[in-house]
Amino acid sequence: MKGRTISLYSFLNTGGSPTGTFILGLLGNAIGVRSVYTFAGLILLIFSISRLFSLVNPAKEPKNIQ
Repeated sequence: MKGRTISLYSFLNTGGSPTGTFILGLLGNAIGVRSVYTFAGLILLIFSISRLFSLVNPAKEPKNIQ
């Protein structure tokens, strides 16, 4: 069970890295490294704020009808 957990953890943490770094590297060559870091930071900030609002103000679930 421990091996399965570690393999899942490893897959989730490194699964998107090759694709993301490749795309950010291409953008860095095209528009500049500083611009790409700023763009990636803004995307991360927007995503984090949207997740924060969804946790603070969750949608109301319909009541169960019995």
